[in-house]
Amino acid sequence: MNRRALQLAGVITVTILAVFALRDASVDSPRPIPTAEESHVPDYIVDQFNSTLLGRNGKPLYRLGAVELKHFSDDDTSELQQPRYAKFPEGAKPVFISADRGWMNADETELLLVGNVQVNKGQPGDTQSIKATMETLRIFPKEDFAETDSPVHLEGQGTVADAIGMHADLANDRLTLLSKVRGKQEPRSR
Repeated sequence: MNRRALQLAGVITVTILAVFALRDASVDSPRPIPTAEESHVPDYIVDQFNSTLLGRNGKPLYRLGAVELKHFSDDDTSELQQPRYAKFPEGAKPVFISADRGWMNADETELLLVGNVQVNKGQPGDTQSIKATMETLRIFPKEDFAETDSPVHLEGQGTVADAIGMHADLANDRLTLLSKVRGKQEPRSR
């Protein structure tokens, strides 16, 4: 072989080796795509979500709705946008609660409402209605109980009150303001 042929064979061999070396270096091993269980991403989203729990008598016990519900399969929780909760205690006025957003645990025993929480007992315009506002409210639907440790403003039936923290026994129609309670009550007209 002449010298030129040896150089050409050497260049071709080096080129082939370089191509294989570069190809092996540039190909990453495939990375598995994370499943919904491995990362906190919603596995489904429901627009205009509504759910009603009925009692044994067929009447609604409570209703939960939201503009949007996102469910996460990694921890089986749900996030709600503009949630609305309604409780219908037997023999008492209904309670309507709304907020900017919410979170529900896996077994649906706890609902956390956050941002501009509004609690209304009774129908709007009813002189016996009560309205409370706060920043957060934790509801335990199956226990008919709600609580907050945030500031609370309460109005209704001639009373205006401000406090820090509140317990609400929804089954027995009882509201307890916890600390730093300040308020005034208008005398009832006869």
